[in-house]
Parts: sequence; structure tokens; C-alpha cells
Amino acid sequence: MRRLTGELKYERFGMLNPPSLSCRTWLVRSLAELGEFAKGELRVCEELQIAKAVGSQFGLEHAYFASGALLLWKGQLGEAIMGYRS
Repeated sequence: MRRLTGELKYERFGMLNPPSLSCRTWLVRSLAELGEFAKGELRVCEELQIAKAVGSQFGLEHAYFASGALLLWKGQLGEAIMGYRS
């Protein structure tokens, strides 16, 4: 993820989703399991911004998946079920 900065974070490299989105999805899941919720929330916000910028519905789904996992690990089941609210 560190190498996918600037314009590279929007680059798809021939893939359906920019790799920077997938990296953030799994980073958020890992941070959630470690209890690093604030860091995870920051990455979810970045992921949503990137997905919206490139117009990737699949990327938005990944971001919402990551957000749901984060909320679930925080113990906020109701919010996890209802989804991310920006």
C-alpha cells in the first residue's frame, strides 16, 4: 500500500479494482482484529474516497465490507448491520 500513493492509488493495472482498495480492505480487517479502530476508520474513509473517485461499485462494496467488519469488531452490531454512514 505504501507504494500505491499519489495517482497510483487510482490505477487499476488492468484489474477490476485498483489494488490500493483491496490493500485497504484487508488492512482494515487486520486493524479491527488488533483493536486499532481509529486507524481502521481512517483507512475506510480513504477507501471510500478512492472507490468514488474511480467510479468503482466493486470498490465501494469492498469498503463497506471492511467498514462492517470494523464495526463488528468494535462491538457495534447494529451499526455493522445498517452499514457505513458517511
